[in-house]
Parts: sequence; structure tokens; C-alpha cells
Amino acid sequence: MNALARAILFGKYGMLHEKGIQGQLQRATSLSINAITLWNTMYLPKVVDKLKEKEDVNDDFLKHVSPLGWEHINFIGQYKFDYNLVDNMRSLKEI
Repeated sequence: MNALARAILFGKYGMLHEKGIQGQLQRATSLSINAITLWNTMYLPKVVDKLKEKEDVNDDFLKHVSPLGWEHINFIGQYKFDYNLVDNMRSLKEI
């Protein structure tokens, strides 16, 4: 979680606009980490299902998967949102 918080801070060029340190810490950690965790939690079952289509997946390993991964998150750059998605979720990349 700390590494994710540092990556989010970098993605915002290290600038926080709250004056108090408590507000800065809450902004950098709470909202951003919650959003990423929610995103990952929604997509992890889809990823597992897609992976199971291609190969055997040991279900015992799945209990060690955390929704705190952030390597796939774009912290800087442009974002595009498609509001016409059938299930309001974007498609997964090919494995």
C-alpha cells in the first residue's frame, strides 16, 4: 500500500494542494487507493475467468492475489471513458 501511495504521489508530480499535512496524507492515500482497489476488485474476476480459458489456474493461488496491484494504472497521461459499454466495464487485453 505504501508503494502505491508513492506512485500516486509521483503521478501527480508530487504536488498536493491541501495546506495541512493531515489533509495531504488523506488525499494522497485514501481516495486514490480506494479507487484503484475498487477498480481492481471489479476486474480481477474477469481476469481470472479469461486466464482460465487459456490455461489451468490453481485456485489455491488465488487467495494470495491482492487488489492493491498498480502496475497497470496510468498515473500520468490522458484517460478516455466509453459510456456506451455493455456492462460498464472495458474489455481486457489479450493474454
